[in-house]
Amino acid sequence: MAKKGALAKDPKKRATPTPPPPAKNTEAPKFKYEENKAAYGGLNEKQQARYNTILANKGRAAANKFLQTASGGQVVMPGGKRVGQPAGPAAPTPESVTEEGFMGAGQAYQDITQQFRDFDPMQMQQQYEQVYSQEMDRARQNIMSQFERRNAEEFERQNVDVQRQIAERGLDPNSPAAQALMKQNTQRQDLARQEAMSAAEQSAQGVQQQMFGQAYQTGMMPYEQWGAIQQPYIAGISAQYQAQEAQLQRDFEAAMKRGDRASAERIARMSRGGGGGGGGQPALTPYDILERQRLLAGDQPQPNPWAAAAGSFAGSFGAGLLNQGGS
Repeated sequence: MAKKGALAKDPKKRATPTPPPPAKNTEAPKFKYEENKAAYGGLNEKQQARYNTILANKGRAAANKFLQTASGGQVVMPGGKRVGQPAGPAAPTPESVTEEGFMGAGQAYQDITQQFRDFDPMQMQQQYEQVYSQEMDRARQNIMSQFERRNAEEFERQNVDVQRQIAERGLDPNSPAAQALMKQNTQRQDLARQEAMSAAEQSAQGVQQQMFGQAYQTGMMPYEQWGAIQQPYIAGISAQYQAQEAQLQRDFEAAMKRGDRASAERIARMSRGGGGGGGGQPALTPYDILERQRLLAGDQPQPNPWAAAAGSFAGSFGAGLLNQGGS
């Protein structure tokens, strides 16, 4: 009879030991798309481990969804669909370049018109008044300094010559004859000095005129620059008008097709050219657009009328500029 507990001590009956945990896989997973590889590289160690676990247990789709959430960047899902925002700026397209040019020129137009509204001629004059005065005084002093340098010796020689004449004639310096000779000499010198002062004033006025012209050219520079950058804006406004005219024409034809002549006539009156041609009328107002939407209601699904009305403000804003550009 076997002893109690002998079965437990039988080597063949011993419990199987627990296998050690598998070695941790430290290698990065393979990625088909560079976006996913870049997003994975931006994760920390715990997030990468979590991604690997989801990939092993739930598959690529669930792992990529976690990858996009954790990284905040753009990843490519199975099948090639991209989700999230790209890590860097998107490559420019012809459409984006065109839109950027239109918006940039439009912003420049708004800046120029705002500068025009804020322009005050008196304020500009006050801004340069002190500079004008300083430069005019400098011009006067230059002319008078040259006059004095050139005539100082001559005036001194004339004074000595008058004194010599008085002495040679034996005249009393206080006599009327001697006083008359000295007065004539003084008048000649004063007349020459007044002529120099007149020339100095003319020079000062010329300096002021020159500086004013420079200030004027500086102030007009933004308006002259607008001529070089207005083409994208003019082209964008023209394209918007053309699209609006084309849409009105389609609406007119649709109304005529269903026999709604009254609506067709009202749509035709909204056209800037009275039904599809010409360009003497202003762009559609938001109220015109809302009325067009009402006339077309029930014919086909229409976009949000308030969004269309908001878009019309851009066309109305540029109507004056377009008319000026063609005049």
